[in-house]
Amino acid sequence: MYMSRVDNWLKFILKNTYIEDHSIENAIILSHRIHKLLHF
Repeated sequence: MYMSRVDNWLKFILKNTYIEDHSIENAIILSHRIHKLLHF
């Protein structure tokens, strides 16, 4: 349940950053920050 919430959040980030340059890299960086915040 908790992981699906994270997965949805990552999909949301990808959906909203794909327009920008290096969007995949940005999404990966953001996901790492989120994982650190959530202590995964």
